[in-house]
Amino acid sequence: MVKRILGVVATVGTAVTMMTGIAGAVGAPSIDKTGPYSDNTIKVKVINSCKLKNTNTVGVSNSTSQSSSTGNAKVKHNTTGGAATSGNAANSNVTGISLGVSNGGESNPCSTCGCEVGVAGLQGGSITNTGPGSWNSISSLNVTKVKVTNTNTVSVGNATSQGASSGNAAVYGNTTGGAATSGAATNTNTTSIGLTVSNN
Repeated sequence: MVKRILGVVATVGTAVTMMTGIAGAVGAPSIDKTGPYSDNTIKVKVINSCKLKNTNTVGVSNSTSQSSSTGNAKVKHNTTGGAATSGNAANSNVTGISLGVSNGGESNPCSTCGCEVGVAGLQGGSITNTGPGSWNSISSLNVTKVKVTNTNTVSVGNATSQGASSGNAAVYGNTTGGAATSGAATNTNTTSIGLTVSNN
């Protein structure tokens, strides 16, 4: 939001006051050809108000549920039992999250807002051809107000639920029993989260 106020007060003998709103470039005020012993005063006041607001709301959620199981391995009721092997049960989860938020700052925020349009031409002024014994005064005031507000809200949730079980391995009820092997149960979880928030 840009607000610009220009107050120009020109006093020539009798006070003359002029208030002007600025929409674009405006030339500097001037006083010309006044009488003797006149009081000539030009006052210029420019107020620039520039507000920049950045609001970033980022949410990341990752939910993983895994379950695996192997069957049972049994050798039973045989005269001669052979080998029985249950397979492996494995879960693997790899999660990678990369998040970057950047609000590039302006070296001169008011140039983006348009605050400086016409300001250069308003500075100063001119008083010419005044009568003898006159008092002449020119003053300029340029006020720039810049307000930058950055609001960053970042939330990351990562939930992983894993379950792995291997089957039973049993050798019984045999004259000669062979080998029974249950497989391995394995859970693997790798989570990598990188967050970068930059308000230059």
